[in-house]
Amino acid sequence: MKPATRCARCRLRHMFNRALDWDLLDQSPMMGIKFLPENDARIRYLSREECDRLVESCIVPHLRAIITVALHTGIRSGEIRSLKWNDLDFDSGFIIIRDSKNGEPRHVRMDSTVVGLFRNYPRTQGSEFVFTNAAGGRLGWVQHGFRKALARAGLSDLHFHDLHLFDYSRRRFLEDSSSRAQKPEEA
Repeated sequence: MKPATRCARCRLRHMFNRALDWDLLDQSPMMGIKFLPENDARIRYLSREECDRLVESCIVPHLRAIITVALHTGIRSGEIRSLKWNDLDFDSGFIIIRDSKNGEPRHVRMDSTVVGLFRNYPRTQGSEFVFTNAAGGRLGWVQHGFRKALARAGLSDLHFHDLHLFDYSRRRFLEDSSSRAQKPEEA
């Protein structure tokens, strides 16, 4: 359902409720109407070329690193900004997400790009966080810098969450490719 349709339905319901409040109606004509569930899912996949442009458009090193991590791991912005150095397990190649969206900790595999990024990323003395603000605390919201990077990259209709979707589609593509490569050819 388009937002304009949803908005019109809300306005209509509001008008009937006002009419009830003002004793102009005995009962709302909308009473008892069951609406279909709304699907507000928004999906925007990035091409590999768009990803490259986005990373190249990041002037600030920490934003470039955060976007790179998101593209390569699918980790959400808040989870990335909450990473602590002890969450990175270079021996096993996993990142431990201790405070995930569903409240359960999870492990995310680091590819060689992410391992190299974290190994070379400068540590802020006295801080346990990977990405820090000027005082060494957890880095705040990066939305302003992200929007500027989008503009420089010439990308529109893109949210940080879409970087999470790019990783999902990249992994699906790799899984599909590997499963096709493993299937024997039919004669």
